[in-house]
Formats: sequence, structure tokens, C-alpha cells
Amino acid sequence: MRVEGDKNCEQCSLSETAQSVCLMGEGPIPCGVMIIGEAPGYREDNINKPFSGRAGRYLEEELNRVGFLREEVYITNVVHCRPPENRTPRASEIKACDNWIKKEIAEVLPMYVLVVD
Repeated sequence: MRVEGDKNCEQCSLSETAQSVCLMGEGPIPCGVMIIGEAPGYREDNINKPFSGRAGRYLEEELNRVGFLREEVYITNVVHCRPPENRTPRASEIKACDNWIKKEIAEVLPMYVLVVD
């Protein structure tokens, strides 16, 4: 499941270059565990799915190692559009997405939040 985003979002300039504008997270809603990454990468932007590239495979391996399946956690990013060249999101871009991450937290209601870099 996904929290509803805005595919027409123009809160920052990232929407001008991203293929998947406002790429929201996915997973069970509500969910006890939420994992928050930095921003969508190239693969995520292309297929509109968070953590679907190399980092996603690594995350799934680590989740399995500690007894979780990807389908049991909600996975999202602090910035919901891919920064050009996969650069680190700017503070202004993080601030622009602030309303989306707050909306996800309010709807998912996680007991635990894991922030990954």
C-alpha cells in the first residue's frame, strides 16, 4: 500500500528532472516498522518503487538476516523525487518534502523508525 502523494507536486525544483514525481513509500498501513532512506535513485525513479536498486537488494538481505521480509515494513525516503546525478538532497529539498514524510508517518503510525543513509 502507499500513502497518497501528489504527482503534480512542484514544491521544489526536483520535480522538473524526476521521472517519478512525489515517489511515496510502500508497505503495510498501518505498520510497526518504517524505514526512511535519503532519496530515490536512478532505478527507483525509473520504476516508481522505493529501494528497488542495489540499495534495495542490500536492505532486503539485511531485513531477512534479522527475520523480516520487505513486505512487513514500510519503506520510504525523506525526499520523494530523485536529485539529479543522485546527489545528496539539499536542505531546501528536504524541507519541501517535509509535508509528505509527516503525512506518511501520520498514516503508517510506526512504533519504530529506522533512518538509513
